[in-house]
Amino acid sequence: MNGYSYIVPILFQPFLRIIKKISQIFLDYFGLFIFFYNFL
Repeated sequence: MNGYSYIVPILFQPFLRIIKKISQIFLDYFGLFIFFYNFL
C-alpha cells in the first residue's frame, strides 16, 4: 500500500499538468469568445 501511494502521484502528475494546460487554453479561448461577443 505504501509503495502504491508513492507510484500513483508520479504517474498522475504529468496528466494533471496536461489537464491544467488544456484548461488554461480553453479559458483563454473562452475569454476571447466573450470579448468578441461583447464587441459585436
